Amino acid sequence: MATRCFAEQFFHQIEGNAQGLELKDEECSFSKEGNFKELPCEEVPHIFFEYIEKENSAKVKADFIVVVQDKCILVPKGSLLKTFSIEYSMVRIRVTEGEPIEKWSEIASSISKKGIYRRLRSPIEGLLVLVYQDPLSKTDRYVLYVDTNNQAKVLRKNE
Repeated sequence: MATRCFAEQFFHQIEGNAQGLELKDEECSFSKEGNFKELPCEEVPHIFFEYIEKENSAKVKADFIVVVQDKCILVPKGSLLKTFSIEYSMVRIRVTEGEPIEKWSEIASSISKKGIYRRLRSPIEGLLVLVYQDPLSKTDRYVLYVDTNNQAKVLRKNE
């Protein structure tokens, strides 16, 4: 199942009849009337993050939710996410949103232009919130956003 992203409707004007998402207790469920409306995940970093270059981090400007497989990841406003990027000719990400990642654990593999295979390890530890692929990059470029302060909340998805 593909990763889906949802934003609070009042923060980001979403056109048309976008799919809604509703939060109740420790669960999330799809609903037309939900406070959160679907938007392309590629837009999340541009709309919701205020970057702090010196710290390789991004401050979240408004609540958003990432839905993957059987869970929803609620990222609250004010959260500070650590970021790091991976860029090679070919990259295969081996982790998905919602997974905890350990420092120095293998998270991806790559092949350079010279054909050298590499296993890539995470420089930080925390909950992987979002994997963003740069659509304008000539190489495979991914930016991983990791919650290192336990601010994001993983909720069960109710079908």
